Amino acid sequence: MSDPLTAGLYMAAPGALDSLGKMFRKTPQQKISSDTTAYLNKLRNVSKEGLYGQDVKNEIGTDIAQASNNTQNAIRSTAVKQGIENSGVVAQQLIKEGGQTTLQAAKMAKQIAKMNEESKLAAGREAATVGQSIEDIKYNNSLLKMQRKDDIYGGLFDAASTGISGFMQADALKTRNTQLSKILSNPKLAKAFAEALGEV
Repeated sequence: MSDPLTAGLYMAAPGALDSLGKMFRKTPQQKISSDTTAYLNKLRNVSKEGLYGQDVKNEIGTDIAQASNNTQNAIRSTAVKQGIENSGVVAQQLIKEGGQTTLQAAKMAKQIAKMNEESKLAAGREAATVGQSIEDIKYNNSLLKMQRKDDIYGGLFDAASTGISGFMQADALKTRNTQLSKILSNPKLAKAFAEALGEV
């Protein structure tokens, strides 16, 4: 017959070892890639500044100005070939070209501003979606860590309960066996016990 303490430890050992093993294993965690973080930062920047910054506006403005200069040079070149370079018609055409260039630049600026606002809104929506997915990953990782701790503590508690139960059962069995041994070692009590069982 084993000692009650040994019996309790024997019953508690599997659960305790399992919980201790979990304690030394890392919780699996979903990673957030550096690409995702960089993408989110880019989206946040676009949602503030827009996709079409001052560089784009300057570049388009330069292209429009260059096209206007080319057109004005073509008007002057034609006037010189025709010998009417000092004519009011040429001056009128140059003024008209300048006005068209200004109008074209204004339309382009308005269109760029509209596209810029649309890009800000779209980037803001996408940043919110990506940001939420990152927060979901962080939240799920936290839940996994909490679940791991709960599993460890629950396993240790179950192991302790099982061990205590095993100890109590072994102790009760030992007490009964001790009492039975006392009864059987006393001839009078042994005879009475045997009569009660119908063996005499």
